[in-house]
Amino acid sequence: MELIDLLLYLSAPGRARPLSPEALAGIAGPVHSRVRPLLPLLHHELQRNCAMPVPPELAAAEFSASSHFERMHKAQAELQAILKQNSITHCIIKGSDIADKYYPTPFLRPFVDIDLLIHSTDEDNIRRLLKTQGYVLKRERPHYHLGYEKDGVPVEVHTDLFSYKYRVLFELDAIQPERVLGAGGLSDEEYLLNFCLQFYDGMGRRLLPIVDIFQILHRGIDLSRWQQLAASTETSFPVLFIQAYALEHFGVTLLTGPLLAPFSVSAKHQHRLRNLARTAIEKRETYPLILAMAARRAAKLFRLVFPPAFVRKSYPPENRLSRLRHWMRIGRELSGRGQKAGPARSEKE
Repeated sequence: MELIDLLLYLSAPGRARPLSPEALAGIAGPVHSRVRPLLPLLHHELQRNCAMPVPPELAAAEFSASSHFERMHKAQAELQAILKQNSITHCIIKGSDIADKYYPTPFLRPFVDIDLLIHSTDEDNIRRLLKTQGYVLKRERPHYHLGYEKDGVPVEVHTDLFSYKYRVLFELDAIQPERVLGAGGLSDEEYLLNFCLQFYDGMGRRLLPIVDIFQILHRGIDLSRWQQLAASTETSFPVLFIQAYALEHFGVTLLTGPLLAPFSVSAKHQHRLRNLARTAIEKRETYPLILAMAARRAAKLFRLVFPPAFVRKSYPPENRLSRLRHWMRIGRELSGRGQKAGPARSEKE
């Protein structure tokens, strides 16, 4: 099965090209590993819109997804009960929340961990609480997120929605954890922007954000709120990147004119962005253009070269110097005083 056929079926089955039995059988072929997370939703759509027999591996995938969802949902309910009993304000974000809000049946949208957002002031409390409840700390980025696991279920505890680097690059201060917690979660418009950021973060390696966008647009977006969000951030690059990538690689148009209107850029920058969507495989290849498009380029570079102490301490010691050199090289390139910025030796998100 071609990726374009898959994406069209998951976005608008009635307008997709007819699929032959050979094409459906090809789902077990070379692209299988990349589309595996989408198989339950594909099975659901084909059952509704395709008269021919559906390959049995798709039915098996939907059954497996249903079982996985029940297990994750039970673990999430138990975790939320613990947090409620201990008066820790929180909300579920990302995978499980997206599945509940935007998919015809929640288990059709795969997720591998439970993501929850808490107040940063509760970080020490939740560390102690989860330890006493048998959750094992696997990884941590203080003041950003903590990774736990219990009974094979990963749990991501977020004290912020975005990394410091993304907050600086894309001016994301309009989306603050405190406001999201007060609202009980992310709005539709914030999720749409987040899907664009997630796709950029993975540089096109995951198809799920594209399908998430199809699902949320089917539900509908408040255009005035979307325009306000665009005006309060500098997110033209991730929005236009996913648009260009989907069109270049899959022949799929994601966002219509009114949704794209707030993100206009110069013809020169648009040309460079399309080239990156076509050829780039590493995020660091995109940073010079992101900064070139920024309104406050010098201030952003300063904040990236000299982050706050708590952010700097969260970076692995062996990566701190390479990060500093990386941003300084980009700064020299943008000022015209240096060579083209090369990759940092280690630039982990």
